[in-house]
Amino acid sequence: MPFVRRGMVGGTSNQPYFFLSYARRDDRATYVGRFYNDLLQALAPPVKGSARQPAFHDVENIMEGDDWPIELSRAVGSCRAIVALYSPAYFRSEYCGREWTHFAARVERYRQLTFVQPRALVPVIWEPVSQREMPAEVRAIQYGEAGLGEEYLRHGLLQLMRSDPGGPAYRHVVAELAERVRRAADPFNLPVDKPPAFDLSKVQGCFPPRRRTGTHRPRPDLRRGLHRVEAPGGAFTHHVLRGSPVVVGTVQPAARPDRGGASQAGPQR
Repeated sequence: MPFVRRGMVGGTSNQPYFFLSYARRDDRATYVGRFYNDLLQALAPPVKGSARQPAFHDVENIMEGDDWPIELSRAVGSCRAIVALYSPAYFRSEYCGREWTHFAARVERYRQLTFVQPRALVPVIWEPVSQREMPAEVRAIQYGEAGLGEEYLRHGLLQLMRSDPGGPAYRHVVAELAERVRRAADPFNLPVDKPPAFDLSKVQGCFPPRRRTGTHRPRPDLRRGLHRVEAPGGAFTHHVLRGSPVVVGTVQPAARPDRGGASQAGPQR
């Protein structure tokens, strides 16, 4: 990836300030890109000396010719915070499940090492989701707080954008979320997992629910803080301690992961 890209908000060039985790099905009419753009504007101006740390949005930060699995692994394994857009599609996406699970494990490893519980995961109600659709690990993290407004809690951020784009309710939510991103990203230095030893595509996410088969596959245990990662081809097994304005559609990278949208080449998300 180039050393400097648009959307940078603070720190070092190889550790995203936050990672935007979303289902591709939810980016209808580029609403996700518009929210990301507004969130970056709400985070501006960056603190002094901070212009070299990017936020990470896949269509912005992964360029034509980049290796999608490696760049996603690097971003999820090193980002300071994650902004997760909760929706029914999000909890049906395997790649979103991997992103959420591995970041939550990095948070848990930090807690085990420091006895401090960082609030580095910033949930966003993109579309309302029944708690039945969420695994217990997700429900355990508070995601609906009164300070964000009743309309947001009831209908989600996407509906606010559709009904009153740029309106006061939407602007209030974005400003509150920006403050939560600052509180998530600035104080903590989470453990970092780097490729090739860390491969996001090998993470067993805590969602979506897996179909029943004859082989039992245990759920990831975030409390233990470990998960098993096999290198491509089975060359080795590695136990990993768990721990911008947007220009949407101007580049057509090859092998883009699918975040739950239409079928395309590359990893299915």
